[in-house]
Amino acid sequence: MPIAHVGHHAYTDGGAAPVVVDNVRHPAARRLTDVLRSRAARPRTVLVEDEENIAQAIRAGVQMLAVYSTPATEIVAARLHAQVPSAARFIIDDDVVRSLLAGDKTTSVLALARAPRPASWRDVAAGPGDLLVLDGVRITGNIGAMIRTACAFGASGVVLVDSGLRTVYDRRVIRASRGLVFTLPVILADRAEVSRGSCAPRASRSSS
Repeated sequence: MPIAHVGHHAYTDGGAAPVVVDNVRHPAARRLTDVLRSRAARPRTVLVEDEENIAQAIRAGVQMLAVYSTPATEIVAARLHAQVPSAARFIIDDDVVRSLLAGDKTTSVLALARAPRPASWRDVAAGPGDLLVLDGVRITGNIGAMIRTACAFGASGVVLVDSGLRTVYDRRVIRASRGLVFTLPVILADRAEVSRGSCAPRASRSSS
């Protein structure tokens, strides 16, 4: 497959050959940095890491904007990109990935995606299953595990109370839920909302 090596001034559209990102100043690298630094409660763009999570997001209908891979995982990225050919595609040097994700878990396949519309109380009430309320659970690994469990048991949704999260599309939650946060309605709420009865009476409750 042809690869365009164009330094740090180029971007690509979905129909072009993958562009090599060999510098943290490359526009595609800066875009990743902007998403990583964002503290928005309703982000427009989210980062999805690892093949399994990206594949799950695609199955959930999440719009992929760009797929990044290291040279060693180009085949994996090509397989994912074939499902979302309109997304841009980049091959990013390992050193650049390590620099961008300094101090955090590194990965060799990443994607930028359009953040889905946040779920609402109406969404979580629409399903036939139980509603899981996590009160004061702040460890993102535990939140992700409970989202996976809720999906496995056919829950209607998950409500996070006092989670410390700004958005349910926090990259740590996406990673820990194996991308299932895009499949199951998950909302942030406060205790007042739950006590007013916004939460279905049949809800199951878990606390830390």
